[in-house]
Amino acid sequence: MTEDAITTQFARSGMDYHIGKQVPTIVEQTIKQCLLDVTGTLGIDVVTWNDLFWAVHPGGRAILDSVEAALRLETEKLAASRHVLSEYGNMSSATVVFVLKELHRRLTAKDDGDEETAEWGVMIAFGPGITVEIMVLRATTNLKENYV
Repeated sequence: MTEDAITTQFARSGMDYHIGKQVPTIVEQTIKQCLLDVTGTLGIDVVTWNDLFWAVHPGGRAILDSVEAALRLETEKLAASRHVLSEYGNMSSATVVFVLKELHRRLTAKDDGDEETAEWGVMIAFGPGITVEIMVLRATTNLKENYV
């Protein structure tokens, strides 16, 4: 069971999180089926996971490596998550919001010819137990016009 894989305890200094060594392996073994369950329910036909854009909660480098390996993602697909991890570390659930902001910054900063063209994307976060929260995202047709 995974109930001790990610734990949270309240202390005087705040919340104390512990991520067990087994978490990257559990993520690698289960994330694909979790995503298929969600995208299939919505009728999104995924030819390859690289067809999507990604906002993955960076609980640690090994967790990102596990997602990348399980889904055979191109290196740049998790660049926003890796950047946030290197700049801020794992800030619990708030980290994925920073990843969304970084992903948006990257998408709107690129030249028109280099802009991410994926219409659909996925936001993934991990929590105690191990819980997996997945949100399917849909990009606007022209990010630059809407946000610049």
